[in-house]
Amino acid sequence: ASMFVSPAKQIFKCFACGAGGGVFQFVMLFDKMTFPEAVKQLAERAHIPLPREANAPPIPAGLGKDDLNKVMTWAADFFHSQLLCPAGAGAMEYARKRGLTDESIKRFRLGFAPDFWDAMLRSAGRDGIAESQLLACGLVIQRDGDGGESSRGCYDRFRNRLMFPILDVSGKVIAFGGRALAADERAKYLNSPETILFDKSSQLFALNWSREGISSLNQAVVVEGYMDAIMPLQAGLTNVVATLGTALTERHVRVLSRYCREVVLI
Repeated sequence: ASMFVSPAKQIFKCFACGAGGGVFQFVMLFDKMTFPEAVKQLAERAHIPLPREANAPPIPAGLGKDDLNKVMTWAADFFHSQLLCPAGAGAMEYARKRGLTDESIKRFRLGFAPDFWDAMLRSAGRDGIAESQLLACGLVIQRDGDGGESSRGCYDRFRNRLMFPILDVSGKVIAFGGRALAADERAKYLNSPETILFDKSSQLFALNWSREGISSLNQAVVVEGYMDAIMPLQAGLTNVVATLGTALTERHVRVLSRYCREVVLI
């Protein structure tokens, strides 16, 4: 009630705390961003290209951030639909045995990567998504010794895994984590590789869901993995995030310092 917004003038003013300014200031305060980050986010939302650095190499068609964000959203929908179909029954049973409710499975948009070498690759092709885009997103892997563009040159990175979408602070899918369902799989957890969308040394799982709780409590609880974060969130805690298979980095701390003064490591 104490906040006034003027769409015509594109300004806001909160008479309770004194904050005010334009759209950039609002995003900086609300999302705890720096000015360049606010400019970048708003430009992406408005589909306004930002000036590029001099001598920067051109971005190949279909491989800009907006293009890859769309591919990652498609991938999240693909994995989620696979979990809900009969082929995902085993993955669904595993998720429920771990204590996840149907509400949480939907909220966190969990998914299932089919136990085939090219299930995603073939589905993407049918939907007009190029192999080069899947490669840029880290969703497929190039076969050794084959630099061709045919579908035979790549295979799905994630197979027979319960899938956890990794979202940035604004809620965009930027990567995935996959939990192996086969007992003999050597890598129990597999993450997306680093891409132009995903830098695991600065990303924290569940920050998009927990940032408001962290800010209001002035405290962040940092845990190790996806399930370690999801179960407290499911139980009603609102300030829990997880690292993504890495140690807590200086960049993680810098991100958290925007929202709170106290960090608890569990």
